[in-house]
Amino acid sequence: MGIHDASVNSELLESAKKHLLLRNEVYRYMNDKKRHSSVTNYFNQTILKCNVRVTIQEATINQKFLSFSDIVRETKSNSRSIRRIINDSLDASWIYIIQKENRKYYRASDEMMKPLYDWTKFITYLHKKYNI
Repeated sequence: MGIHDASVNSELLESAKKHLLLRNEVYRYMNDKKRHSSVTNYFNQTILKCNVRVTIQEATINQKFLSFSDIVRETKSNSRSIRRIINDSLDASWIYIIQKENRKYYRASDEMMKPLYDWTKFITYLHKKYNI
C-alpha cells in the first residue's frame, strides 16, 4: 500500500466515525421521544395508524381540510379501521373536528404536530453540528 491509500482509508475512517456519531445521536433522540410522547407511541403501533397520522399532519401543514372519506381514500384502508383510529384520536384530543358546510373535517392538534416540529428542530441541529 502506498501513502495515498493510507490517506483515503483515514478519510473513510473519519467519515464512518461521523456517521456513527450521527446515527447514535438520532437513536438516542428517538428513544427519548418515544418515552415521553403518547402520540408517537400510539401512532407508531401499526403502519395504518402511522399512515393516518401522516395524512392528517400533511393536510394540516398544507392548510387543507380532510373529510372522513378523504382519509379513507388517502390511506387506502377500510372505513371501520379508520373510524376506530379517528375516534381514539378524538378522545385523546390529538385531532379535532371542524364543522364546515354541514360536513366534518379533521385537523391535527398542536399536540399531534409537536413531535413533527421537534423532529424538524432536531434535524436542523444535526445539519449544523455535522455539516450535512
